[in-house]
Amino acid sequence: MISLWAVVVLCLSCAALGSDAVDFVAKECMNSPYFKLLKFDLKTHPLVVPGTVKADLKFQILKLPKPGQEYELVAEVKRNTFALGYVHVPCFLGHGSCTHDFCNYIETKSKELAPDGKCSKKFPCSCSELKPKIYDIPDFEINVLNKHLPSLPFGLYTDYHATLKIVEKKTHKALACLYFEFELKKPKCDSIFCWG
Repeated sequence: MISLWAVVVLCLSCAALGSDAVDFVAKECMNSPYFKLLKFDLKTHPLVVPGTVKADLKFQILKLPKPGQEYELVAEVKRNTFALGYVHVPCFLGHGSCTHDFCNYIETKSKELAPDGKCSKKFPCSCSELKPKIYDIPDFEINVLNKHLPSLPFGLYTDYHATLKIVEKKTHKALACLYFEFELKKPKCDSIFCWG
């Protein structure tokens, strides 16, 4: 039931609102009987936002939870303000500290990542396609914020911590948890009107 690509998509776009260089960190934050992160190599760090993020992903769904349950993808995002330390990033346009219906999120992101409908070759297109197996997704790409914002306010280009959990909707019991540390960087400006 747990799809890392959905978690990763949310994390890489969750800061929608990304110092010193921070090393990229991706790790499990609980010992899950459902999910195992095998590899997460980010090829573009710091993350240039808006821009394209590239990564190699490999994860395993060990087993599926009981059928008939509803699940949510819960993101908790904090950004470094330097003066106040890490502060909560509210949910804005589906990014930041948001809660999503897990299956709806998979279906929505599948359409964005594979508009040709060929997502099932690399990752599940819907919850009904999830099965216990190893998913190996080399050269995974996603455009971050290109549709929503031309750029971010200056203070949001900093480092972030994000915790992503898949939880049972009724009990809030976590089935899987991932923790990320990453940095957002402003795109290079090639215009004569650039400054700063």
